[in-house]
This record gives sequence, C-alpha cells and structure tokens, in this order.
Amino acid sequence: MTIYKARRLAFNILKNQYEADLLLAHVLNVSKVFLLANPDHVVDLNMLNEFEELLRRRKNNEPLQYILGYVYFMNVKLYVDNNVLIPRQDTETLVIHARELVRNSKKEKLNILDMCTGSGCIAISLAYDFKKEKKLNIYATDISEKALHVAERNAKLNNVENITFIQSDYFSSLPDIKFDYILSNPPYIAKEEIRTLEPQVKDFEPEIALDGGLDGLDAYKKIISQAKKYLSGSLLLEAGINQAQYIANEMEIHSYSDIFTVKDLNNIDRVVHGLMN
Repeated sequence: MTIYKARRLAFNILKNQYEADLLLAHVLNVSKVFLLANPDHVVDLNMLNEFEELLRRRKNNEPLQYILGYVYFMNVKLYVDNNVLIPRQDTETLVIHARELVRNSKKEKLNILDMCTGSGCIAISLAYDFKKEKKLNIYATDISEKALHVAERNAKLNNVENITFIQSDYFSSLPDIKFDYILSNPPYIAKEEIRTLEPQVKDFEPEIALDGGLDGLDAYKKIISQAKKYLSGSLLLEAGINQAQYIANEMEIHSYSDIFTVKDLNNIDRVVHGLMN
C-alpha cells in the first residue's frame, strides 16, 4: 500500500487527517512533510500492520500522546504513558508565571518544590530554562512511584540533573527545608465529575491524578494549610474552572499575602499566587 492510500485509509477510520498523519509518520519514522512529498512510497507490510494497530487504539479513544509516547510541553519533549496525566497548555500558564518570578528574583540560588509532579513537566521545564542563568535546587514529589519513574526518565531525556525526586504524600516525606517557590498542578476534578469527562481522559488517564475529592478541592486545602511550614516565598497553584476564588479565599484564611490570579489564553483564572514570608 502506498502512503497516499494509507493516509486515505486512516482518514476514513479516524476522520482526523492531522492525527492520522502523525501516527503514520511515527510508524515510518519520517516527517509529515515526507508523507506529503512521497505519496507513491510503498509502506512495508509490517509497518502497515503496526499502523493499523495504532489506528485501532486511537479509534478506541486511547490518547494520541500515549500512543506516540511523547508530548511537547513548553520547550521540552516528554515521555508519557498511562501512569501520568498528559501535560496540557493550562499548566504552561503556571510555568510561564513561575519562570517570570524566578527570573526576576535577586537570589542566585533558589529552592523550588514541584508537588504532584506527574510527568515532571513543571520541574523539568524550569530546570531546562535556567540551566545557565540561575542555580535552582528543585524537588519534585508525587505519591505515585510509577509517575516518579516517568519523571526521572524525562529528566534524563532533557539532560537536567538538578532535580531531586521524592515519593511523598504531599509534604509527608519532604526534608525540613524552606522553599522560595512551591508550585503544584494537583488533582482538582470533583469525584462525581470524572465519569462525565471525555472517554480519552476518564478511561485512560490515571484517576489518582484527576480525583480532587467530593468537591475537587481536597488537594488545595492540604497544600495551602501545610505549605506554610516549608515556604518562604510564593505558592502557585493551578486552578480548575471556577476554583480560583475558593483557592484565593483559602489562602487568605491561612494568612497568605499578595494573593492574585493569572489568566490563561482562554481568559480563565488558571493560576492563583499567594505569598508566605
């Protein structure tokens, strides 16, 4: 079968030429440009069988990122599998704001904590960005040992070495040090809402990374109250839709100052900042 016919076959199955081309290029280990420039190139039978298997998986709602095994986040490429939440553009808003704070800090050496690290996207993108600018001492924690294995793999893939990975249920296993910044994209979906999510989310992404308790706010309550012992600087939390005001109120109750929100590209309050001196 030629590339042209393989692309037509894939479109008829997925009804999405963009995803079909990504999968075919992945199997052939070529660029999408190659597919367009070489429509008469014959696809090897073994590769065609592999391609059809990937199409079947995607047709069954498995996330494209898990099938490909990678995702781009900020300026890094990350390995992902079903042990970690797929990094999303929402979280880039958190990283962009954290990056501004780090860059504007007068300190040359900073302690940073990435809690609920998952794939390591927050910690690794910051470490990558500031390789030559500042000395960052980054801790990345997660309750899931399997998630930490993915994060450690991603640190190696992106050649960053200044991250200490710790398996921890929130702050339970952390060393007794003060952090200049604590960052987190915690689980924030209300338990009953999980079953209403798209199949590619609810059926494939780890529930432990989604489930924020009955009201979706359990993680925020724990982090905001417990962070005070470890923080001498800013707490930045990614917020779900309509959660930012609650998070800000909770920070105020716990005596944080300089509380404000940061909007994402869709004009949604996506990040809440609070200061603890």
